[in-house]
Amino acid sequence: MTTDAERRLAASALSQAGSTALGLAGGVGLSILVARALGPDEMGGYALALMIVTALEAVAGFGLARTAVRFIAGQAGTPEAAGVLRWLLARRLVAAAVATVALVAAAPLFGALFHDDRLPPLLVAGSLVLLANLPASVLESALEGLSRFDLLARVALGGTLLYGGTTLLALALAGSALAVLAAQAVSGLAILGLLALSARRAGALSQRAPAPDAAASRRLLRFARQGYLLSLLSFVVHDRVEVLVLGAFSTQQQVAFYTVALSAAEAAMRLGPLIVATVFFPLLAADWTRADRPALAARYGQCVRYVALTTMPLALVGGVVAEAGVALVFGPSYGPMVPVLRLSLLGAAAAALAEPPAAVLAAAERQDWLLRVRGPLAVSALALDVALVPALGAVGAACANVAVAGVDLVAVGLLTRRLGAATPVLGLGIPLLAGGLAAVAAAPTLGDRTDAPRLILALLVGGAVYVTTLVAARFFTPEDAAIVAPLVRRFRGAPAIVP
Repeated sequence: MTTDAERRLAASALSQAGSTALGLAGGVGLSILVARALGPDEMGGYALALMIVTALEAVAGFGLARTAVRFIAGQAGTPEAAGVLRWLLARRLVAAAVATVALVAAAPLFGALFHDDRLPPLLVAGSLVLLANLPASVLESALEGLSRFDLLARVALGGTLLYGGTTLLALALAGSALAVLAAQAVSGLAILGLLALSARRAGALSQRAPAPDAAASRRLLRFARQGYLLSLLSFVVHDRVEVLVLGAFSTQQQVAFYTVALSAAEAAMRLGPLIVATVFFPLLAADWTRADRPALAARYGQCVRYVALTTMPLALVGGVVAEAGVALVFGPSYGPMVPVLRLSLLGAAAAALAEPPAAVLAAAERQDWLLRVRGPLAVSALALDVALVPALGAVGAACANVAVAGVDLVAVGLLTRRLGAATPVLGLGIPLLAGGLAAVAAAPTLGDRTDAPRLILALLVGGAVYVTTLVAARFFTPEDAAIVAPLVRRFRGAPAIVP
């Protein structure tokens, strides 16, 4: 480890973990309150409105957020980084304005399409969420590219307080889906302001920054175009296009079951696996920019190990405790969601494990390879949804998600080998074995009980077995200790010196 970004790796991971945990604690807690307050029927309409907003956000995003991470990471520490951000932000603001107007105009059409008179006003409120989210994602990506996870953590704290306060006020005053969406819009606009201030403090926003030259602009456009197509395909392959199919072919309750289950599974993965991928991506991009292929391969191996380390217990032990967790958190009305949650955890785990190889391909500006994989997968995902959802509802949607995510994981893993970055077999296999043993240990501990004390005991037993298996299999290496050492010294008050 030699670069400043590498020296801050553990600190960056801790900052990102803290902000993610804070956001999840607030977001998941509020989601539970909203789900309980609205009930499955109104929750289904709220989820459908958010899904339409998310779909339009993907359509109007034009791949600019991922472009910000890739090129600002490559230009970090130079005036060109601010020029890249200004170039991207100007285009994103125009797209946000156009998308907002389009959603307001199309709201009555969506209400007629889904046979729901409550949907149009929800979409009008959702258009303001869209207006805030589109430019905010570029600013957030710019801070990630600069590895300023400390600033992102502060924004997360302020954003969580804003979102929590406005949502609780909306539930107390109105208790409707429309009020909750309006609160989300208000907090989103405030968070956009916090991100802009943070980007300026990091030196990424400057009126005097030089604009990208013609050659750089062409690279930005090519990467953004490929990233845009990938975001649309990823929306089908990994995200929630199943919600739209459920809205057309099933009931609002099935929409609610699938949305809540998928949100819970994705929230679990954001708490660990996706933090690792987020922190490592700027370093992978910098390695590729410096043409340091051995460092790229070594860092990719690290990333895969850490993602697997955090993914396996969530997916395998999570499936064992799903029934008790749903009963305690969401209540008996969400009982039919249990098999959907178990499948969603597996699909979310496959998507998380696909992040490191996808990050390598993006760092190498070979998103065209990803397009060749995810294009056919998107068609397959839609075909599976249409085939399974009418008969199986939310369970069918979850089955389609798992199947497509699994194929995508294998395909992108094979593609990285062409760049000299081989997936470490033991780095995946040992956490998989440990997670399986942990699940086997947790199952009899929990039994048929759904009370909180037995659930906590099962999680503790599973966690102990998981860590013990990892240690026995010698999963941890001296390099892992070297990464964590500077952070440990900081907490102890000693100088963080890295040789």
